[in-house]
Amino acid sequence: MKIKNVFVKEVNDFRQIYNDINRIFNVEKGLPEQVFNEKFSNFLCEEFDWTMSYKFWDLLKALAIRSNDDQIFMMVLDPNPVDYYHKEFNYYSCLKLPISMENTEYFEALEIGPDESPADAILYNSFTIVWTSPSMKWGIWGQREYGVSIIAINNELDSKDFLPYLNLWKTADEAMNGWMYLEFKDQIIPRKLKELFAKNYSNSV
Repeated sequence: MKIKNVFVKEVNDFRQIYNDINRIFNVEKGLPEQVFNEKFSNFLCEEFDWTMSYKFWDLLKALAIRSNDDQIFMMVLDPNPVDYYHKEFNYYSCLKLPISMENTEYFEALEIGPDESPADAILYNSFTIVWTSPSMKWGIWGQREYGVSIIAINNELDSKDFLPYLNLWKTADEAMNGWMYLEFKDQIIPRKLKELFAKNYSNSV
């Protein structure tokens, strides 16, 4: 497989995936606001850096198989996939990842940057990323600023079907006390931010 082929280049492909993503996420918002639409809940958290490692692919693949999907959609929202990536490099920071990929190939895709700007690889230059699959039964929002990724399950599904894959994921409170505080000055999460994050994401499975 040529890893560069997983990046979306055609505008129609991008628009279709972007429209699907908008059915799951409020893409104009960011944490600690509610970034999922009202049809998604049962939130659990994991470290952002883990989602940017080859190990994360095992979970994505398992979720896709459980959802009867054969691929994963991944999109960088910040920097903007159109105004930055496509304008500068003539392709979108949007990926269609077949579940036939290996862990090493997933990481290779993150590590590949434009020929003229290797530092713009997703692994290095990404602040907000989302993942889902075509059936849109689940979505993951990752935000580097707070070191956290959050998964949500479609309310119409039985979230227990996905629990075996998420046994290491944490509640909002566990995330804030476990690692998120390390991203803040003096390792103290501002009270208002902490309260809003807990309010929006405390209804874990």
